[in-house]
Amino acid sequence: MKVSKKVSGVEYAIRDVVSAAKDLEKHGKIIDYLNIGDPAQYGFHPPENVKQAYINAIRKDKNYYSDSEGIQELRSAIAEKENSKGLSISADNVLVTNGVSEGLDMIMSSIVEEGD
Repeated sequence: MKVSKKVSGVEYAIRDVVSAAKDLEKHGKIIDYLNIGDPAQYGFHPPENVKQAYINAIRKDKNYYSDSEGIQELRSAIAEKENSKGLSISADNVLVTNGVSEGLDMIMSSIVEEGD
């Protein structure tokens, strides 16, 4: 399979951080990996109250996919916080993503032309 020109130059800086962390680990440093998807696999477990909140959400059928732009209340809260810093935005100007990589991909895909 041939990789498209559009993605051939894409880099994820977090991968470089992981490589550096693994080197430090080899030299006896203790590293807490909180960077990629599932920190529990690295021994970081959420507190019981967080687990219980998740269980309660499941029982109340609140574990569904949210709006593709993010939960409206969250987007409104983000806009409100940014407005308190002197900006002027509405929830319609806020997009919540599943992670930084996805967010950056969406942004760059929408503003960068091939060859930029």
